[in-house]
Amino acid sequence: MMDVSEKIQPLLSIVVPVHQMAGQLRRLQSWIEIAVEQGIEIVIVHDKGDPFTGEDLKKLIESVNSEKIHFLEEEYRGPGNARNAGASIATGKFLNFTDSDDLPEPYELLKMCNDLIETQKSICIGGYRILNSNEPQRSVLVKSSRYWFLNKIKLIFQPGIWRFVFLRDALQEIYFGEEKMGEDQYLISQLNLSKKNVNFSRNICYTYFTGHASQLTRDINKYQSLQNSVREMARLPRSETNRLGLFLLLRMELSLIVSLKSRSHLKEILEINREIKVSKYQYLIFVYYFVSGLILYKFSRFISNVRNSEY
Repeated sequence: MMDVSEKIQPLLSIVVPVHQMAGQLRRLQSWIEIAVEQGIEIVIVHDKGDPFTGEDLKKLIESVNSEKIHFLEEEYRGPGNARNAGASIATGKFLNFTDSDDLPEPYELLKMCNDLIETQKSICIGGYRILNSNEPQRSVLVKSSRYWFLNKIKLIFQPGIWRFVFLRDALQEIYFGEEKMGEDQYLISQLNLSKKNVNFSRNICYTYFTGHASQLTRDINKYQSLQNSVREMARLPRSETNRLGLFLLLRMELSLIVSLKSRSHLKEILEINREIKVSKYQYLIFVYYFVSGLILYKFSRFISNVRNSEY
C-alpha cells in the first residue's frame, strides 16, 4: 500500500545545478538537511565535468537519506540546461533555483511561497546578503522596499535568479538559455514582472558569496558567452508590457560594453538594438534605473561599514 504522504505535493522544490565542486559541498549539505526536514523537495542536477564531484554528491545524498532528494547526472554543458532538466522533474507547487556554492534560507523561501498563496501572485522576490569569502566579517544586506519603483531599480541592478520563488505553472513554456552566462537573464526577461504578478519579500532568503576563484563570473571567457546570450535575448518575442525584460537586456549589454576590446563588438550591440527598435526614451529610463541602483548599492556598502545595511 502506498503511503498517503507520498501523494502530497511538496509546497516547494529547489533545483541545484552542480559542476566541478568536488571537496566544496559543505554549504550544500548544511542547508539540504534543514530543507528536507521542512518538507522541501530538492533536485540536484550534476553537470558532469570531473569524476569526483558525482561521487561526493552521492555520498552527500546517502548521508542525508531522504526520499525528498532527487538526483540527475549528465553532461548538460551549462547551468541553464541543468536547471531546465531539474525543473522538468520537480513536483513542487513552487520552484526556486539555487547555486551550489551559496546558502539559501529554506524557512524564508517557504514563507515566500505562503506569501504568494495569500496574495495570489506568481512570483516572489526576496532580499539577500552579499558576503565576500575573503572578508567573512563584513556583509551587505539587500532588502526589498515598501515602494514598488525602488524594487524595480534594485531588480535591474541585481536580478539574481536565486532570490526568486516561482509558481511552477508560471514557467510553462519558459526556459533558461543554453549559454553558461546570462542564461538566467534569458529566463527572467520572458516574465511579465508587473505589479499584479510580483510580490517582494522584505526578508533575507539567500546568502550570495563572492571572492571565489572558481566562480563563473570570474571566467575570462564569460564575455563571449554573455554576447551570445544578448543575441538570443534580442530574438525573444517582445511584449510592450514587459519593459523590465528589455531593461535586463540593456543591463547585460552594459556589462559587455564596459569590457569591450574592439569597436566591432559595440557596433554589433547597437545594431541589435536598432533591429529590436530600442528608443532613446528607453535608453534614458534604463540609465536612470541603473544609476539609481548603483547609488543605492554604494550607499548600502558605505553604511555596512558601521552596521548591517538595508539597501
